Amino acid sequence: MAYRFLSGGSAAAGAILADRCAAADALGPPDITLRIARVAFEVAPGRTIHTTGYNGAVPGPLVRLREGVPVTVEIFNDTPATEFVHWHGFDVPIAVDGVDEECSPGVPAHGSLRYQMTPVPSGSRYVHTHAMAMGDLGRGTFSGQFAFAFVEPKSSPGRYDREVFLAIHEWEPYLASMEQPEDISPAPRVSRPNDAVPTPQGLEVRYRYFTINSKCFGYGEPVRVREGQTVLCHFLNASATESVRFALPGHRFEVVALDGNPVPRPASVETLELGTAERINAIVKMDHPGVFVLGSPEHDRRAKGMGIVVEYAGRSGSPVRVKPARAAWDYAIFGESRAVAKPAAAVPLSSAGALSTQPASKLGPSTAKVMTPIVGRPWRRGSVAV
Repeated sequence: MAYRFLSGGSAAAGAILADRCAAADALGPPDITLRIARVAFEVAPGRTIHTTGYNGAVPGPLVRLREGVPVTVEIFNDTPATEFVHWHGFDVPIAVDGVDEECSPGVPAHGSLRYQMTPVPSGSRYVHTHAMAMGDLGRGTFSGQFAFAFVEPKSSPGRYDREVFLAIHEWEPYLASMEQPEDISPAPRVSRPNDAVPTPQGLEVRYRYFTINSKCFGYGEPVRVREGQTVLCHFLNASATESVRFALPGHRFEVVALDGNPVPRPASVETLELGTAERINAIVKMDHPGVFVLGSPEHDRRAKGMGIVVEYAGRSGSPVRVKPARAAWDYAIFGESRAVAKPAAAVPLSSAGALSTQPASKLGPSTAKVMTPIVGRPWRRGSVAV
């Protein structure tokens, strides 16, 4: 895997990386360029967010790739801290995965990184920072460093008329106690780069603004549709901490893929639910003309901006909100009905934190005997065959 670093490091470091730089230069011009830098934008009039993003926008530009076709990626880091750019959901080597915990190369401060990768598998993926926020609620996945990455399949029936990409994110996080009421004040607020961090009032992360494609409800462009259209909606929950629910009055979602992967059994649901970093691909038949709110059923989240207008051609008026019936989100309805293979080993958990497995001898001589520390104690990973 060829990759290069460009930074103001020492001469010795430059000598060590010279061969890598030469190999990366041989890749030719990049097919994808990401620039990590500070960006400011309005989520609503008078409500400006200052954060770090890709290519001067939040979300970053849609990255469209073709399954199995190699691409050269170049990333520039205009910030004073090392960054990690992670290709979420891709099957790529550690050298380009952008994860510090895996010892992937980082993008040095005021430097760059270039490499080649082959995008697989197909489907809705995304690219985002993998830098740890630690005590900084403006860094890592709290920031604006995220973008859709869609890998076009080698063959696809394409049974839809158009696509819509919708990324969910929250802004201005703060710490609060669980008993503290939500801040849903509509008063304009401007976040500034040097704002003093308020004294933490608890350990619960909350947010002042919820957005879809970085706009609060009523301030972004509506999703404009025509009666009879079939729309493929790509949902991405780019939140650092929150799960979200979505509904569209008078319409249902036919879920065809979860986390970019086709489900064995597509199913129609009234409400979608996405955990942090999850993606859902859902087909919506536009057969109920009007103007509607596609957004959260929860009042407090709608009040903070979690929604977008869906507007049929030739229709106008105030968007309709209808709270759907509460139903538990069940992944099983999209799965296959088949027997599950018996596990190779059992891993009991105890309240004391000790882990153990069935003896590896019961699994045969071809089983790896690997001792791995977990919560400070070793255990035998006897279920990994070699």
